[in-house]
Amino acid sequence: NKVDELLREIFSHMGNVGLDSEGGNLRLANLQRADLTGANMHKANLIDANLSDTLAIEAILSGVDLRGAFLIHAVFIEAVLLGANLGEADLSGSLLIKADLTEATLEKTSFRGAFLEQANLARAFIRDTDFSGANIADANFAGTTLGDAILFVMDS
Repeated sequence: NKVDELLREIFSHMGNVGLDSEGGNLRLANLQRADLTGANMHKANLIDANLSDTLAIEAILSGVDLRGAFLIHAVFIEAVLLGANLGEADLSGSLLIKADLTEATLEKTSFRGAFLEQANLARAFIRDTDFSGANIADANFAGTTLGDAILFVMDS
C-alpha cells in the first residue's frame, strides 16, 4: 500500500543516531533524518530544532518542547507526544499515524498535507492551526476546541 511504500522510501534515507535524551537540552539541534525509533526524550527541550525527515516510531516525547521546530516530512508512528508543546512548529507533510497528541499545545502549528490517521488529539489546545490538505481520518478530537483552525482550503 501507499503508506508502506512511503515508509520504505523514508527509511532508505535515514541515519541512526540512537538518541535517548530524557529531559535533555537540544535547543536548535539539527536532527534532520535522525532515527529516533523507540527513543525516550520525555520533557526534552527541542525548541527551534530541525527534525525534518526524522523517523520516530514508538518514541516517547511526552512533555517535549518543540516550539518553532521544523518537523517537515517527519514520521511519528505510534509516538507518544502527550502534553507536548508544538506551538509554531511546522509538521507539513508529516506522518502522525496513531500518534498520541493528547493535551498537546498546537498553537499556530502547521499540519499542511500531513497524515494524521487515527491520531489522538483529545483535549489538545488548538488555535490558529493549519490542517489544510491534511488527512485527519479517524483522528480523535474529543474535548478539543478548534479555535480559528484551517481545516481545508477552497479553490477560488
